[in-house]
Amino acid sequence: MHREKSQIIPAGWIAAQRANQSGKRLSTFNFLGFTCYWGKMRKGGWRLKFTSRKDRFASKLKGLREFLWKRLSSDRVQTLKRAIRGIKGWINYHGITDNQGRVRQFILQGKRTIHRWLNRQGGKGYLSWGKLVKILKVLAYPESWKTVSMFRSHRTYVGTRVYREPDAVIPQVRF
Repeated sequence: MHREKSQIIPAGWIAAQRANQSGKRLSTFNFLGFTCYWGKMRKGGWRLKFTSRKDRFASKLKGLREFLWKRLSSDRVQTLKRAIRGIKGWINYHGITDNQGRVRQFILQGKRTIHRWLNRQGGKGYLSWGKLVKILKVLAYPESWKTVSMFRSHRTYVGTRVYREPDAVIPQVRF
Protein backbone atom coordinates (compact mmCIF):
# COMPACT_ATOMS: atom_id res chain seq x y z
CA MET A 1 0.00 0.00 0.00
CA HIS A 2 1.16 3.50 -0.80
CA ARG A 3 1.57 5.52 2.40
CA GLU A 4 0.52 8.85 0.86
CA LYS A 5 -2.60 7.40 -0.75
CA SER A 6 -3.69 5.31 2.24
CA GLN A 7 -4.71 6.34 5.69
CA ILE A 8 -6.56 4.93 8.63
CA ILE A 9 -9.74 6.82 9.35
CA PRO A 10 -12.29 6.30 12.11
CA ALA A 11 -15.38 4.63 10.70
CA GLY A 12 -18.47 2.78 11.78
CA TRP A 13 -21.74 3.76 13.33
CA ILE A 14 -20.24 3.92 16.82
CA ALA A 15 -17.51 6.33 15.67
CA ALA A 16 -20.14 8.43 13.85
CA GLN A 17 -22.29 8.56 16.97
CA ARG A 18 -19.32 9.61 19.13
CA ALA A 19 -18.31 12.30 16.64
CA ASN A 20 -21.88 13.61 16.55
CA GLN A 21 -22.04 13.78 20.35
CA SER A 22 -18.84 15.82 20.42
CA GLY A 23 -20.19 18.17 17.71
CA LYS A 24 -17.93 16.88 14.91
CA ARG A 25 -18.34 14.83 11.76
CA LEU A 26 -16.29 11.90 10.55
CA SER A 27 -14.07 12.62 7.57
CA THR A 28 -15.25 11.70 4.10
CA PHE A 29 -13.33 9.63 1.60
CA ASN A 30 -13.54 9.03 -2.14
CA PHE A 31 -14.06 5.54 -3.51
CA LEU A 32 -14.91 4.46 -7.08
CA GLY A 33 -16.26 7.86 -8.14
CA PHE A 34 -18.30 8.43 -4.99
CA THR A 35 -17.74 10.51 -1.88
CA CYS A 36 -18.51 8.30 1.10
CA TYR A 37 -19.69 9.84 4.35
CA TRP A 38 -21.52 8.80 7.51
CA GLY A 39 -25.10 10.03 7.84
CA LYS A 40 -28.26 9.31 9.76
CA MET A 41 -30.92 6.93 8.58
CA ARG A 42 -34.60 7.77 8.84
CA LYS A 43 -34.83 5.33 11.73
CA GLY A 44 -32.20 7.34 13.61
CA GLY A 45 -29.15 5.08 13.25
CA TRP A 46 -25.92 5.84 11.42
CA ARG A 47 -24.79 4.30 8.13
CA LEU A 48 -22.41 4.89 5.27
CA LYS A 49 -23.90 7.10 2.54
CA PHE A 50 -22.73 7.83 -1.00
CA THR A 51 -22.86 10.79 -3.34
CA SER A 52 -21.14 11.42 -6.68
CA ARG A 53 -17.80 13.19 -6.45
CA LYS A 54 -18.16 16.90 -7.20
CA ASP A 55 -15.05 17.06 -9.37
CA ARG A 56 -16.14 14.14 -11.56
CA PHE A 57 -19.70 15.48 -11.77
CA ALA A 58 -18.41 18.84 -13.03
CA SER A 59 -15.87 17.30 -15.39
CA LYS A 60 -18.53 15.06 -16.99
CA LEU A 61 -20.76 18.09 -17.63
CA LYS A 62 -17.78 20.00 -19.00
CA GLY A 63 -16.99 17.04 -21.26
CA LEU A 64 -20.58 17.04 -22.50
CA ARG A 65 -20.36 20.76 -23.34
CA GLU A 66 -17.05 20.27 -25.16
CA PHE A 67 -18.44 17.28 -27.07
CA LEU A 68 -21.45 19.27 -28.24
CA TRP A 69 -19.52 22.44 -29.08
CA LYS A 70 -17.03 20.51 -31.24
CA ARG A 71 -19.98 19.24 -33.25
CA LEU A 72 -21.87 22.48 -33.93
CA SER A 73 -21.94 21.76 -37.66
CA SER A 74 -22.43 17.98 -37.40
CA ASP A 75 -25.66 16.05 -37.78
CA ARG A 76 -27.79 17.12 -34.82
CA VAL A 77 -29.73 13.90 -34.36
CA GLN A 78 -26.66 11.66 -34.36
CA THR A 79 -24.80 14.03 -32.03
CA LEU A 80 -27.75 14.14 -29.63
CA LYS A 81 -28.06 10.34 -29.65
CA ARG A 82 -24.38 9.99 -28.72
CA ALA A 83 -24.67 12.62 -25.99
CA ILE A 84 -27.79 10.95 -24.55
CA ARG A 85 -26.01 7.59 -24.58
CA GLY A 86 -23.23 9.12 -22.47
CA ILE A 87 -25.74 10.71 -20.08
CA LYS A 88 -27.56 7.38 -19.66
CA GLY A 89 -24.26 5.65 -18.92
CA TRP A 90 -23.45 8.16 -16.17
CA ILE A 91 -26.93 7.75 -14.70
CA ASN A 92 -26.70 3.95 -14.75
CA TYR A 93 -23.45 4.03 -12.80
CA HIS A 94 -24.40 6.77 -10.34
CA GLY A 95 -28.07 5.84 -9.79
CA ILE A 96 -27.59 4.36 -6.33
CA THR A 97 -28.99 4.83 -2.84
CA ASP A 98 -28.51 8.37 -1.41
CA ASN A 99 -27.51 9.85 -4.78
CA GLN A 100 -30.91 10.74 -6.23
CA GLY A 101 -30.38 14.48 -5.87
CA ARG A 102 -27.10 14.43 -7.75
CA VAL A 103 -28.56 12.27 -10.55
CA ARG A 104 -31.59 14.55 -10.83
CA GLN A 105 -29.24 17.55 -11.04
CA PHE A 106 -27.18 15.82 -13.74
CA ILE A 107 -30.30 15.17 -15.84
CA LEU A 108 -31.35 18.83 -15.55
CA GLN A 109 -27.87 20.23 -16.26
CA GLY A 110 -27.49 17.92 -19.27
CA LYS A 111 -30.81 19.12 -20.62
CA ARG A 112 -29.80 22.76 -20.11
CA THR A 113 -26.50 22.13 -21.91
CA ILE A 114 -28.30 20.58 -24.88
CA HIS A 115 -30.75 23.51 -24.93
CA ARG A 116 -27.88 26.02 -25.10
CA TRP A 117 -26.16 23.97 -27.79
CA LEU A 118 -29.26 23.81 -30.00
CA ASN A 119 -29.81 27.56 -29.61
CA ARG A 120 -26.18 28.31 -30.63
CA GLN A 121 -26.72 26.99 -34.15
CA GLY A 122 -27.10 30.57 -35.39
CA GLY A 123 -29.78 32.09 -37.57
CA LYS A 124 -32.25 29.28 -36.99
CA GLY A 125 -34.47 30.97 -34.42
CA TYR A 126 -34.96 30.23 -30.76
CA LEU A 127 -35.86 26.76 -29.57
CA SER A 128 -38.26 26.95 -26.63
CA TRP A 129 -37.94 24.71 -23.59
CA GLY A 130 -41.25 23.02 -24.46
CA LYS A 131 -40.02 22.08 -27.93
CA LEU A 132 -36.76 20.84 -26.44
CA VAL A 133 -38.65 18.56 -24.05
CA LYS A 134 -40.64 17.10 -26.96
CA ILE A 135 -37.48 16.52 -29.00
CA LEU A 136 -35.70 14.86 -26.10
CA LYS A 137 -38.72 12.66 -25.41
CA VAL A 138 -38.56 11.36 -28.98
CA LEU A 139 -34.82 10.70 -28.58
CA ALA A 140 -35.44 8.87 -25.25
CA TYR A 141 -33.69 11.35 -22.98
CA PRO A 142 -33.84 9.94 -19.44
CA GLU A 143 -36.37 11.59 -17.15
CA SER A 144 -36.33 8.86 -14.54
CA TRP A 145 -33.94 6.15 -13.54
CA LYS A 146 -33.79 3.00 -11.50
CA THR A 147 -32.13 3.50 -8.13
CA VAL A 148 -30.07 0.50 -7.12
CA SER A 149 -29.95 -0.19 -3.41
CA MET A 150 -26.46 -0.47 -1.98
CA PHE A 151 -27.73 -2.28 1.09
CA ARG A 152 -30.34 -4.81 -0.02
CA SER A 153 -29.06 -8.34 -0.45
CA HIS A 154 -28.41 -9.36 -4.06
CA ARG A 155 -28.16 -13.08 -3.32
CA THR A 156 -30.33 -15.94 -4.38
CA TYR A 157 -30.37 -18.85 -1.97
CA VAL A 158 -30.76 -22.33 -3.39
CA GLY A 159 -30.41 -25.06 -0.78
CA THR A 160 -27.21 -24.49 1.16
CA ARG A 161 -25.29 -22.83 -1.68
CA VAL A 162 -25.26 -19.10 -2.27
CA TYR A 163 -25.50 -18.02 -5.91
CA ARG A 164 -24.95 -14.39 -6.87
CA GLU A 165 -27.02 -13.01 -9.66
CA PRO A 166 -24.76 -12.13 -12.62
CA ASP A 167 -26.00 -8.52 -12.91
CA ALA A 168 -25.69 -7.79 -9.20
CA VAL A 169 -22.91 -5.38 -8.24
CA ILE A 170 -21.97 -5.38 -4.59
CA PRO A 171 -19.18 -2.92 -3.78
CA GLN A 172 -17.04 -3.81 -0.83
CA VAL A 173 -15.56 -0.96 1.18
CA ARG A 174 -12.63 -1.81 3.40
CA PHE A 175 -11.28 0.48 6.03
